[in-house]
Amino acid sequence: MSFLSVCHAISVSGAFAAFAAISALSVLFVHKFVPETSGKTLEQIESQFGGDGGSEDRRVLELGDVEKLVHK
Repeated sequence: MSFLSVCHAISVSGAFAAFAAISALSVLFVHKFVPETSGKTLEQIESQFGGDGGSEDRRVLELGDVEKLVHK
């Protein structure tokens, strides 16, 4: 939906009220679920998120594997 179609459906004030409500919910979500990381080192942030900075969880793909996937 575009802004104009929303305005025709629920009026201009309704569109801005919906935007304000979504923005307020976004602020609450960030405050509740996103941890504070200012003033911390990268090592402290990595340990807070449970990672050790390694790449053992990632799969290493060879170029031939990727080419097979692309050319299917």
